[in-house]
Amino acid sequence: MKSLEEAPLHSTLGRWMIQHREELEAMFRQGKPDWTAMAEHFGKAGLRDEAEHKPTAGSAERTWRVVQASGAVPSSAVTPKWRGYPAEQRKPRVGA
Repeated sequence: MKSLEEAPLHSTLGRWMIQHREELEAMFRQGKPDWTAMAEHFGKAGLRDEAEHKPTAGSAERTWRVVQASGAVPSSAVTPKWRGYPAEQRKPRVGA
């Protein structure tokens, strides 16, 4: 059973925020987020908060804070472990 603190990470909104974390961080460095507008956009895009509802400003901001505190990174940012492979085999083949 997931803890209440981690619940936002498992919502569609939380997973989306994790996948777009770098973009969101860059945008938020430009200025304070308009959580009301963002929540409306997220809801129209079909994303849901941890209660499976359309996000509100509060749930969107709370989800973001949990994502930040968790240290979660997009799955594409996770690099494979290459231990035990010769250096020439560590590079993925393109077109193979």
